[in-house]
Amino acid sequence: MRRRKFIRVMAATVGFERGTAAAQREAHSITAGRQAIQRHPLGKTGVEVSILALGGVTGMQLPPSNDHDPADVAETALNLGITYFDTAPSYNDKQSETNYGQVLARRRREVFLACETGDRSYDGTMQSIEQSLKSLRTDHFDLLQIHGVSSKDHSGVLICDQDSE
Repeated sequence: MRRRKFIRVMAATVGFERGTAAAQREAHSITAGRQAIQRHPLGKTGVEVSILALGGVTGMQLPPSNDHDPADVAETALNLGITYFDTAPSYNDKQSETNYGQVLARRRREVFLACETGDRSYDGTMQSIEQSLKSLRTDHFDLLQIHGVSSKDHSGVLICDQDSE
């Protein structure tokens, strides 16, 4: 994909050029029934994901409004072949997860879903996971990440009770 076409596709994906309906028309005209975004294996997992991800911290964390429909952003991304979605409960107090949940309820099988937890305890992480699954309207993540790891956090290792499974 040439640079200018890539920029047009990405602008259409997130709706920068025009309103959301126009962005979807642009995305459909660019892709014309084919997958525009390349896919590659994720490490040695054997899972293929799009080379671009839709992150939940920017447009996906905003609540729906007359000028912005986050579900449309996610739908357009999927229609363009972006299958890697990333979110965290900290993105606008779970608004990102709620927005993604509208699309995942219908199209979960098409998405590689990565979620993050900011908690460092076993119980807190389990509670965070359960709440995120509910907000996202799904029963599993494909990848769970520890958010904002620093050297002060015991190198990012979750502190688990020895009696925990």
